Amino acid sequence: MRDVVTLCEKGERILDPFAGSGTTILAVELEGFESLGIELDDYYAAEADKRIKEYLSNIQQTAQLQ
Repeated sequence: MRDVVTLCEKGERILDPFAGSGTTILAVELEGFESLGIELDDYYAAEADKRIKEYLSNIQQTAQLQ
C-alpha cells in the first residue's frame, strides 16, 4: 500500500472508507500524508487504532535511540 500511496500528491489527505485492520491508514501515515479511516465494525476499528498507534510508537522510539 505504501507504493500506491506515493501516487498521490504530497499534502493531500487520503480517505479509506473501509479501513478494516488499518493497513492503508498505516501506509498513508508512514508516507507522510494525512489520513482518515472509516470502519463500522467496532472490533476492527479498535484493532486498527491499536495496531497503528503501536507501530508508530515503535518507529518513534527507534528514531529516538539513533
